[in-house]
Amino acid sequence: KNLNQYVLNQENLFEIIVISSIEVPSNINGANLIAKLDAMYPEGNIPIGTRSTFSVLQRFDGTFTNTELSFLGTLLLDMVSQTHMTVFDRNYLPQIDSRYTINDFPNFGRNVLVHRSQQLDFSFENNSLETYYIDFELTGGFLIFRLVGAPLLNDVVVTKHLTYVDYPTQSTSNPALVQDGVQGVIVQVVRHIYNLNGEKIREVTIITEYYPPVAEIILS
Repeated sequence: KNLNQYVLNQENLFEIIVISSIEVPSNINGANLIAKLDAMYPEGNIPIGTRSTFSVLQRFDGTFTNTELSFLGTLLLDMVSQTHMTVFDRNYLPQIDSRYTINDFPNFGRNVLVHRSQQLDFSFENNSLETYYIDFELTGGFLIFRLVGAPLLNDVVVTKHLTYVDYPTQSTSNPALVQDGVQGVIVQVVRHIYNLNGEKIREVTIITEYYPPVAEIILS
């Protein structure tokens, strides 16, 4: 039995379960984004209903740009990965943003692409009997999501594994086509679940991403 189901004021049990904090990228105005969130959710939190599917396209209106929706999806994926919730629909762009390199790309394992007109969504399922809330805040250039609700029964530990793929080398007689090669990356995010005794009861790969290598081209 989940005893919290019998508590009249379940909010008394609530605590911060997960904190997800990601720096707002330079192509997004953080102040505008938080203003849109405040306008949609003036109470300061976003509810996640019991046994419900949360869709970015459905929960955030047309005032949000596709870039903003993708960033919100990235925050949500980072948060959901650390819970028992199940990712339902996710798209991502399998290349590293031109503002970053393979060494500093911040979204490995949490890359999300949302596009309204193309119906590219990010959604996840709260398959529990609990209702959760996402508190949001913009601090120091970081957008912070805090998942608040009744404590999880089991502990969730998330690990991220990166495997690098060598780039091929090609030759050309055209100097304009010369370029450096870039390694590819395979990313796997694994969720480990432990019971109250500290015993691992489940391990599952919840996210897999592949960023193909970019060929090195040399003069022949």
